[in-house]
Amino acid sequence: MVIGFKIFREKFTTRTAFDRKARRIDVAYLNGPFKHLKNHWIFIPTEDGRSCDVDFYVDFEFRSKLLQSAIAVVFNEAVMKMVNAFESRAAELYGMPSPNGAGKAAV
Repeated sequence: MVIGFKIFREKFTTRTAFDRKARRIDVAYLNGPFKHLKNHWIFIPTEDGRSCDVDFYVDFEFRSKLLQSAIAVVFNEAVMKMVNAFESRAAELYGMPSPNGAGKAAV
């Protein structure tokens, strides 16, 4: 994968595993510019069984203080782009979400 901001461009490698039974995706950091990177997606079925809530978690720190400072400025925007892309693709595949609060993201 590649992460970038203005003049910065860094490549990194992860291993992504889907556990169907646990309804989660875990991303393991292998190598690249981070001190650490922790990321998961957990899919929690709603009571009606027709939809789910998604728990998206990401925590990271770059080795470079300069890169960390630059990315911190736009991190929330980047996360919202990821969430919006996820929601758009889910809407294409499964239909539009209900208006009961879907589409909210906490970062």
